Amino acid sequence: MNNWLKMSAIFIILLVSIVNNGYSASIESQLQNLARETRKSLPMRIGDDDIQATNITVVGKTVLSTYNFLRKKSQLGNINNVKPVYYKSSVNTACTNPDTLKMLKLGVSFVYEYYDVDNIFVMTFTIDQNTCRGLK
Repeated sequence: MNNWLKMSAIFIILLVSIVNNGYSASIESQLQNLARETRKSLPMRIGDDDIQATNITVVGKTVLSTYNFLRKKSQLGNINNVKPVYYKSSVNTACTNPDTLKMLKLGVSFVYEYYDVDNIFVMTFTIDQNTCRGLK
């Protein structure tokens, strides 16, 4: 299950332009531009998991990605079983992509928030530089 694949493809393409830009603008302003460009493709259905990427926001060096399950929270089963699957997939994607790793080393963190079809909060997690260090 890779809930991040389509969204990350767009995000990574834009991220490469930031990483290769020589940092002429601040990381924060480049991330703002990245979010603005990514939002043009939203909402976007993600994989086969009945999930939709609905928003991306940047505050400082924090990138907040918001997703909605296309089902009610009560239909998702035990969230304690669901969250590790999505967390592992997102960590694997973020921590194995060289461009994302560069951004993490520059202090960027990625926050993922998930809501159900009625916008009821389901779960959240953060990936930062320390997350990827823990994988070595």
